[in-house]
Amino acid sequence: MKCEFKKEFPEWVNNNEIGEFDLCLSDDLDSLFSCILLEKIKGYKINYFYNFYGLGEIIESDKMAIAVDVDLVQGKCWGNHTVLLSNHDAVNTECANINSILGISRSNYTKKFCGSTLLQIISYYNYDISDLSEEALLILLAIDSTYLSYYFNEETCRYYLVELLELNRLYKILEKYPKQDFERVNNKYKLKSKIEIKDGKLITNIDLKGLEKLFNLPFLLPQEEFELVREFEYCTKAFERNEFNVSKKDLKNKIFSLAVTNKNFCCYSI
Repeated sequence: MKCEFKKEFPEWVNNNEIGEFDLCLSDDLDSLFSCILLEKIKGYKINYFYNFYGLGEIIESDKMAIAVDVDLVQGKCWGNHTVLLSNHDAVNTECANINSILGISRSNYTKKFCGSTLLQIISYYNYDISDLSEEALLILLAIDSTYLSYYFNEETCRYYLVELLELNRLYKILEKYPKQDFERVNNKYKLKSKIEIKDGKLITNIDLKGLEKLFNLPFLLPQEEFELVREFEYCTKAFERNEFNVSKKDLKNKIFSLAVTNKNFCCYSI
């Protein structure tokens, strides 16, 4: 990651005490892969599972938690969504998210980073991907559909991947392979499958064994049982096309997490 930009991330991201934080997994591969790398790099372990409907925990813990691929309104998290409803909306300063750091909101939505939480973590911690096969690199770009940003706006995609994240090799993969190859790995490894909870245990159709072979990493879901400790109400909000004077305060109180999923629509939990 570009040195000057790296300094804009929250201070807790630089914490060097191994295992100081717990991780909160969410419901997709972007979160799981990110958690796997954070455990390898920082020694953090998954103790929580969150979706927009509830929060489960394995054991009671005194450690502070980091939500991964979840954009909390308050608290430590790694995220990638646009979370500002307007350019005067409040920013969670403890959120490690390019879009939050750059002040991307619904007002300048087309300038956002259309990429995964995973790639931000790889870039920030300079995780070595030089020995990965091109099949593995295709997967890195397919997760959270990062590859589509190349087709939406090639210049913006290049700015984020090359200028800010310094993931030049990944950009060359985008130039080399057609869209069909990214769709192929999506289907082959079931990358878009969700992580779900059933009778307290996590389950998924993602091809974890296939990913383990490609990346030489332990793609394992926690085997322990999660106890539901908090329930949430899932909410959505559509905005008028030119409605740019709103903020999270205009929505229901006590928002836990929020994501703007297109310029005029957001979903959140309370």
